[in-house]
Amino acid sequence: MSRQIIDKAIREKLRLYFTYTKYSGERSTRNVSNISYSNEYGEYGYSNDHIKGYCHTRNEERTFRISRMSNISLTPLSSYTSSSKKIESTSSKEGCYIATMVYGDYNHPEVLILRDYRDKVLRMKWWGPTFIKLYYIISPRIVNLLGNSNNINRFFRILLNNLITILKK
Repeated sequence: MSRQIIDKAIREKLRLYFTYTKYSGERSTRNVSNISYSNEYGEYGYSNDHIKGYCHTRNEERTFRISRMSNISLTPLSSYTSSSKKIESTSSKEGCYIATMVYGDYNHPEVLILRDYRDKVLRMKWWGPTFIKLYYIISPRIVNLLGNSNNINRFFRILLNNLITILKK
């Protein structure tokens, strides 16, 4: 199944979001564009066992072993670019800690929607600024405690996806 998703990302110039597990067992969420198969490690006989692309999480070209990738999803580059320019210009520099943990990128389209809602709607409510301050006190601690748990990330992703569906209406 992951090969089909990767093939589609390459063919349709889509961005891949996935969890990557290093040899040491350390996990991180990655978001990669400009994807192609890599022959970098071809001397071992596995010419299509790796992909390469621009990793937006690390801000550099990276190579990834496909067998170490999980929770793979796709996003069109064009919608990512246009929505990030449109929304980013209106949002403040404060991060969305939990959403960034869940989606793996401060500029993920879903994180941008949440920041836009925070700036345009939540801040305008009489209780909004207090709620936002409390969130920025509590959420970094939540991320530090739970950030490496795939189950917790999946749970929060379901909650945030449902919230975003409501916000888009």
